[in-house]
Amino acid sequence: MKRVILGILIAGFLHAGSIVINEVSLGNLKWVELYNTTSQSINLNGWKIRNSSGEDELNGIIRPHSYFLIVSYLSDFYAVYPDVSCPKYEPADHTIGSGLRRSADMLQLIDSDGNVVDQINWGTPDPSWPNYTVSLWYPGILLNSDILARIPNGRDRNASTDWRVPSHATPGSSNPVMSGLDSSSWGKIKALFGASGGKFL
Repeated sequence: MKRVILGILIAGFLHAGSIVINEVSLGNLKWVELYNTTSQSINLNGWKIRNSSGEDELNGIIRPHSYFLIVSYLSDFYAVYPDVSCPKYEPADHTIGSGLRRSADMLQLIDSDGNVVDQINWGTPDPSWPNYTVSLWYPGILLNSDILARIPNGRDRNASTDWRVPSHATPGSSNPVMSGLDSSSWGKIKALFGASGGKFL
């Protein structure tokens, strides 16, 4: 009996935070990058990626400490990123969920048992969304770019501050480490010094 319980606990632990939504592209080329934070391969068959009003069932294997991409149009993706070699999944209708909205939307990664493994949202969440949940951040991530990334790579504190605008997109590889202050902090500093006559070159 103890072995059965231990097996259930281990399986639950692997699904709880074992894979994170690591990077999202919301421009004309839409894709979502997953990252496996564990030291073993995980079968994604039966897992789902969900946005505010739709979902797609995934299939494939994500290797240890590796990446998996969900891409709206693989042909368009390869035209921009011909050398990205990690596994990829293209939804049959070429939309991720019901189609990611840049203004405001959400993403949830659901395991094969129906558990929410990871989620993020940006913009202002709308309770009228069919997949709305009270656990969404309010407000969501402030979006000032077409690319969002966890920085440092894979960091998951269940907080919107895990997410930053990277210097460049890195599908299928580690997100860039940011140096210095983010754009929001620079804006506050400029406003402060600007009010006292300071000048920025």
